[in-house]
Amino acid sequence: MRTISSEEKITQLLCKPNLSHLEVQELEQLLVTHMDWSRVVGLLILHKTSALSWLTIEKNIINKSNIKCIYPGLYRTLKSLYVMQKLRSEDQIKHLSTVCNALEKNGIKYVVLKGAIVSLTSYKNISVRDFNDNDILVHPNDLHVAQKTLKDLGYIQGLVNNKTKNIERSTRSELIKWSLASHEVHPYVKSINSSPFSEYHYIDLHFSIRLNTNNRSDDIVKRLLKDSIVIKYNNQKLQSLMVEELLIFLCIHFFSEATQIQDILKYKDLSLYKIADISYLVYNNDINWDKFTSLVKAYGVMKEVFFSFQVVNSVHNDVIPDEVLGKIIYSDSEILNYVFDYNSDNILHKWDNEILERVFDFNRASFIHSIKESKIT
Repeated sequence: MRTISSEEKITQLLCKPNLSHLEVQELEQLLVTHMDWSRVVGLLILHKTSALSWLTIEKNIINKSNIKCIYPGLYRTLKSLYVMQKLRSEDQIKHLSTVCNALEKNGIKYVVLKGAIVSLTSYKNISVRDFNDNDILVHPNDLHVAQKTLKDLGYIQGLVNNKTKNIERSTRSELIKWSLASHEVHPYVKSINSSPFSEYHYIDLHFSIRLNTNNRSDDIVKRLLKDSIVIKYNNQKLQSLMVEELLIFLCIHFFSEATQIQDILKYKDLSLYKIADISYLVYNNDINWDKFTSLVKAYGVMKEVFFSFQVVNSVHNDVIPDEVLGKIIYSDSEILNYVFDYNSDNILHKWDNEILERVFDFNRASFIHSIKESKIT
């Protein structure tokens, strides 16, 4: 494995939840080192960890040693993004709460996935996790009423035209293909113009936890909805998965995007913010590991959890306890290196470099594209 650069190392440290004393010292040294700071800022933006990085700097540097970064603009840039993200997230949660209240009034059981819930549960801080859409899980039997609820609130099933800024309704063909391929209905969107940071509010309705596959999970969805808990923020409340099930869902979602070709080509596969979501959830919550392991076996998701935990500890080496890793075992450890065709178990490629190298190699999408083209021709 090649040695990662100073730019990559500081990016890695800034999204880790539990820096040791030696790691804090290393971070301090990197902050006063001349390097390619344009690449550092670029990596933080590409990995969507800019605001999280400010939290790390504030906690470990400013509140303790107050070391100034040799690049004067870093702290100012990261703090500005942190503040902007707080304003945006609070606005998103306000509109999300309206949707959730309407679902409850119409008798729909739901849980919020990712986004706002991850911010409040993993990070205990609404400012550090950016999210553009709001994912809501409902039972397939409730989809019709849930969609009517959204329409009654003024949401349109379609996408925003970036040129005209208008919401263009999806065709019937697009709606059918989207649901069959992704196990979520085509996104709903509403123009809100609440602030310069929140022009639209997106809702994705999910009816399965098996993202981007043909495998239904109706019984699991029923159990998840039954076990839901309430998460509060200010005067708003949202239904959420209990922490062990939220951790499982994050692993399933991460595995899906990290290994399937369509997400690699969109640079969505090994984003550090997704790894941080899992790391911070484990670090900031009291996980019942016996319960968690039992659920992993009951839901048949050992592969997805094994993959996610191995990747997390490859980037943040001591987040998942060794005794837990010893119980999360999958027969084919090479799963860490596979690239699958869309919605398929067909292996298109097998990586031969280490995970941490891949995280910082943004040419990987171009490489996989060339592999795909060569197989077509």
